[in-house]
Amino acid sequence: MLDHLEPDVAFGVHPVLGIAAATADDRPFLDEVLRRHHFRYSEDLDVYLLPAGTPPAVGVRAVAHACRALHDAGLTAAADPRILSSRPDPDDLSANRPARSRAATASSAQRPTATPTPQVEAPPTRTAPTTTPSRKR
Repeated sequence: MLDHLEPDVAFGVHPVLGIAAATADDRPFLDEVLRRHHFRYSEDLDVYLLPAGTPPAVGVRAVAHACRALHDAGLTAAADPRILSSRPDPDDLSANRPARSRAATASSAQRPTATPTPQVEAPPTRTAPTTTPSRKR
C-alpha cells in the first residue's frame, strides 16, 4: 500500500501562464529547489511560475532538473506529460475535461502529439495446422 499519495511538488501547464509548480506545503527546501531552477512564487496565484517568455525546451529542462533535485532529496514530484508539448492546446487543458488524479497524469506513458496517431490493425495471426500423429500397427 502506498503511504504517500500526494507529491511534494506537482508540475503542470497553464494555458496562459505556462509551466507552473504547486507544493504540498510551505517547506523552505521546496521553495529553494524551485527558485534554484528559475521558478518564481506568485502570491496571488499561490503557485510557482517560470518567467514569461521562457522557451519550451528551457521549461522542460527546468522541470526535469527540479524533479531530479527533489528525488535526490528523497521527495516526490509529479509532472503532467503535456509539459513536453511546446504549444499546449487550451481545450485540452480546460476544466471541462474529466478529472484525473495527478498521480495518473504523472504516470501516463502517453506523449502528446500534434496529430492523432492512426490506428493500425494487427496482421492476422496464422495458426499452425494441427495434425494427429498416425499410428503404425
